[in-house]
Amino acid sequence: MTTLFDQIPLTKDPAASALKITVEATPLTDVAADLLLLPCCQNESTDKSAKMEHDYGDLDKVFGGALQEGIELHEYKGAAASTMTTRVAGKVRSVALFGFGKMSALDAAAGCKIGACIGKTIKGEKAKAATLALPPSCPVRILQSVLESLLLTLSDDAHKNRLKTGDRIAPLPLLEALTIIPPSGLTAGDIDKCITESRAMAAGVLFAKDLVSMPPNYCHPASLADAAIKMAQEGGLEGKILSVDECRALGMGSYLAVGKGAEIAPRFIHLCWKGESPKKKVALVGKGVCHDTGGYNLKVGSMIEMMKFDMGGGAAVLGVAKAIGALKPKNVEVHFIVPAVLNLISHNAYLPGDVLTASNGKTIEVGNTDAEGRLILNDSLVYAEKTVQATTIIDIATLTGACIVALGTKCAGLFTPDDTLSEALLEAAKVSGESLWRLPLLPDAAEELKGTISDLKNVGGRWGGAITAATFLKEFVDKASWAHIDAAGPAWDWKENVGTGYAVRLLTELVTK
Repeated sequence: MTTLFDQIPLTKDPAASALKITVEATPLTDVAADLLLLPCCQNESTDKSAKMEHDYGDLDKVFGGALQEGIELHEYKGAAASTMTTRVAGKVRSVALFGFGKMSALDAAAGCKIGACIGKTIKGEKAKAATLALPPSCPVRILQSVLESLLLTLSDDAHKNRLKTGDRIAPLPLLEALTIIPPSGLTAGDIDKCITESRAMAAGVLFAKDLVSMPPNYCHPASLADAAIKMAQEGGLEGKILSVDECRALGMGSYLAVGKGAEIAPRFIHLCWKGESPKKKVALVGKGVCHDTGGYNLKVGSMIEMMKFDMGGGAAVLGVAKAIGALKPKNVEVHFIVPAVLNLISHNAYLPGDVLTASNGKTIEVGNTDAEGRLILNDSLVYAEKTVQATTIIDIATLTGACIVALGTKCAGLFTPDDTLSEALLEAAKVSGESLWRLPLLPDAAEELKGTISDLKNVGGRWGGAITAATFLKEFVDKASWAHIDAAGPAWDWKENVGTGYAVRLLTELVTK
């Protein structure tokens, strides 16, 4: 039997918490650093020329005209997330221009790319001390996106090193101190607040990435539950793990059926943050399938080795919990619910054709054991509404390949009958720089799910699978305002082969703002 580990290795000494960041209104000509990072923007009227957002004339004289010479030599145009680095003499070892593109087109998504560009430049230059200047017209939320992405980029090597040994361990960034020169229009206090929120958000995203990227012999229901409780204790959240017997007492026959085939029993994770004066009670529910073989409807030749990422929704919810533990908002009560389970094959596993009874009494015929995510989320939605009594419930899951076909790997699908909640989620996605697109809940999909020997079937026809999956979940919410996010595409970086922490920023933005 594969060796099971009882702890999930987390990224050690991440930049999100360890990096010293200060704010100093230092004249550029007085900066002493290994690397000076200067913004460069495109001319609003044309893409073919770059302009300096600051007046660097005096500085360029100190550098002997190296900045302007570099722009001309490399035909640098200041496109968003582009960079140009040149060595100089004096108190600064290197100067890097980084592109903001056209300021009129700048948004949070661009800010994330710019932050990653800056982080890669810092790593490439092996800088121990860097100074970052910003455009005078840089909005504070764009600055936060830049810093979040910068911190995550600096933590990336440590994240990927966790199971490596010997000379396969990548060297970590040398950066020890980052100084930010505040742009006009923003005070040191504005930026200090931005730094605090950026650290919290980056730590939450990194925690989610750490969880979803781990193989199932490291990240399984027991170790995930332990990691969640430890994180909750560190952040001042309440936390409990419901046992199989407790779930059975609540009637969670659907959820428990999915985990019957595994040696490691399901763990139902419930964390809670209660602000001092909460004005709303929100429940975030995340699919926690730590590995999905498909059950007896086995995933043959369909990414079975990738299915550790099938708890990407649960990882996102726990990432939000970590961020909330750092931010400690006063105006909200948030419940974080993750039904953790393994969908495996054994003599005990549930079978195609089984009829399950969910905790709201509805019966479900199992048409496909590989449509297991909805069978653990449904009982969790009932728990969120009936036990927690949340008035707003948002579930997130790597639920369907159909959603990837519809929207690609960078954008998640949003389903909700509530237009107000939809607008709030789409706005939070815009502010956080994460892609989200609303898809319909159609009456025809509900017809496909009607059972013949049961109330419901867990699958519909071949087409519109993301819609039928969302429609199935809707059957388990009564009066609460509810939304479902299908994050099967963006929960995983299909190029780098690691988790992304998608929706941590989006959902944290929603519940705190």
